[in-house]
Amino acid sequence: MVLATAAALTACTSSPAVSDDADAKIKPDAGSDATSPIDASSDTGADGGTSGCTSAYDTNSNARELYWGTLHEHTAWSLDAYFAGTTTFTPEEAYQFAQGKTSRSLGGKTLQHTSATKLDWVAITDHSEFFDSQYGCIFNDDKTSKLSAYNSKYCTEGLPGGPSGGYQKVGFYRQAQLAPIERGDGGEAVPTHAAFCKETPNEAQINGAYDCESLEKTLWDKAKTLADKYNDTQNCSFATLQAYEYSSNAEVIPGKNKIYNMHRNIIFRSSETTQTPLDFISYPTVDQLWTALDAECVAGSESATSSKKCNAISIPHNPNDSAGNKWNMSTDSVNKLRSRFETLVEIHQHKGSSECLNSQKDGKDGENGYDSWCEFELATTTTGATDVKNAQGDPLCYDEADAGSRTGEPCRKNDKVGYVREGLGKGLVEYSKQTGLSKYNPLKLGITASTDSHNGTPGYTIEENWAGHTGLTDSNASTRTDVSTVAGPNTLRLNNPGGITAVWAKHRKREDIFDALASREAYGTSGTKIAVYFFQVWDDKDWCGSFDAAALRASGAVPMGSNLVPSADATKKPRFVVYAKKDPRFTATSGEESHNIYELDLVQTLVENGAAIDHVFKFKSPALAGDSTLCKTFSATDTATDGKVLAYTATTPSLWYARVLETASFSWRKYDCDSLKGTNNACATDITGNNYDYNTPLGKINERAWTSPIWLLP
Repeated sequence: MVLATAAALTACTSSPAVSDDADAKIKPDAGSDATSPIDASSDTGADGGTSGCTSAYDTNSNARELYWGTLHEHTAWSLDAYFAGTTTFTPEEAYQFAQGKTSRSLGGKTLQHTSATKLDWVAITDHSEFFDSQYGCIFNDDKTSKLSAYNSKYCTEGLPGGPSGGYQKVGFYRQAQLAPIERGDGGEAVPTHAAFCKETPNEAQINGAYDCESLEKTLWDKAKTLADKYNDTQNCSFATLQAYEYSSNAEVIPGKNKIYNMHRNIIFRSSETTQTPLDFISYPTVDQLWTALDAECVAGSESATSSKKCNAISIPHNPNDSAGNKWNMSTDSVNKLRSRFETLVEIHQHKGSSECLNSQKDGKDGENGYDSWCEFELATTTTGATDVKNAQGDPLCYDEADAGSRTGEPCRKNDKVGYVREGLGKGLVEYSKQTGLSKYNPLKLGITASTDSHNGTPGYTIEENWAGHTGLTDSNASTRTDVSTVAGPNTLRLNNPGGITAVWAKHRKREDIFDALASREAYGTSGTKIAVYFFQVWDDKDWCGSFDAAALRASGAVPMGSNLVPSADATKKPRFVVYAKKDPRFTATSGEESHNIYELDLVQTLVENGAAIDHVFKFKSPALAGDSTLCKTFSATDTATDGKVLAYTATTPSLWYARVLETASFSWRKYDCDSLKGTNNACATDITGNNYDYNTPLGKINERAWTSPIWLLP
């Protein structure tokens, strides 16, 4: 999104219905002369409104506040960030940055949040697998003692500036690649500790063998102390969540050196956490992770007991780079653990959007499952590292319908199974196979989005001033837009500024933010602050004509993240209310940078003949330039792009989620390419290999939001 002056939207008078659809309305902004308020709690949090530890909830239990944050952020304490050049920006500076209190210069750009872009809450998720080497070699408080790893051969030769080849000699650089693995006899990935740890077989080759568990715990405790320091419990001006990243990489094709992203971010409700991070080295599989979490913590919104004092959730990210392995099923007992701990998934971040992928590059909406809005900020691909590339070095599965195959099928078909919509559908299918009263959905996932920045700049998603996400490797326009020599062909040009997460919470408090996440009353965006409401109702009231979210809750409406309960009246069909309000930073009422609301979509997935089938219902703003607010109630009279009506039977496992799109605006690529005019940079070539000017409509994107689903699990 493009940085604009922070200002409230200009008030306007109520608009009449503008189409033949009685359920579709253009709505006035909050603060206008409308007879009904939008919500007792609308547009508070980072965008103004209730301050302190009180909120609209205190006087109206049906009111919620909108708070913005990120659940995935790295600092200098992540080893890969450190080696990429983020050497001084620690969690402390990151917490300050998120609140707009500090600025950062990177690649010649000054980065600083405005009052309109700053965050309400943050989770710093440094890579726990490297806490031992990060603390032992770099951030060690004791740099003089003979017992300090800081002076060991491993650390002195492995640090930047050490002897030539020092990285490779001790394996330190290999760890920076987020794959701390050796090969087992069968070619499988076997995680290992740093070479200077006492548990490591080759410790004799290193100057000393150190207690890496203690080093890891020391940095973890420091991280926890900083999170508590910046968690404002007195005034509730800013909240932090205790967190870390579990950085698992799985090789599932022996002999092909193919690593798939199986990473999770682990988020805690309070200062009570696991004693040390449950990392990939100690718990090499996610099955082991969930089992270990269960031994120490309860899951999600469950209250803690005396034997399990911490409360945690696990959030997978980048399923677009997992070839469907993010959705692998396990034993029944482990699947049940997963269903309790894994309540969310990250749908968008700087390494790509993971909502959905079409089986073919081009098509018509509704034909063969084609959804034109799936093609948004596509980035890493599981086939991209080894399969056929085009002349520009991009993986062909983004360019051709049937090229770059691994097993005779188009690589798109191989990769699409890893996307979020596929995972949600798989959860419904798994649920439909079960019988009895103990049925559960192992993939009942709410939606989040984050930056995954490795610059220590939480939530900085400003398109016109983006400075990359991986330290010095993409800190200037040339490296961001040219063929990368660091991360693989064109990988950096496929990146984007990432996303942020919104929660509808009771207060701007750590525990309330966590509870909203655990209950899935959350949604992700591509970086924009669109306010989105999503409810299911049974009545015939015109909620768009007099939108009031608190009143909807009071009426018994089901909010995003919850389960639909079938009506006692079998003749009734569910209706779905989607209301969206544009990011208040953008004051233009029309034009290419208005960031108006362009379209509201309802995505339905249901089980038919044992398979998950999707239907997409689309409602465009009647105004060509979009509007500042848009509301639509989807009902059984609506028709999807494939010609199907909104289907419902009380016995069919189903889900629905909303997708909200802005009018087209320029992406970061346009601004970078403008700055490189007259050079020999590759800006004239887009990610599909076709030449065009980034000032054309092809250089634009439609920023968007995705809500958590509403489920029917009979």
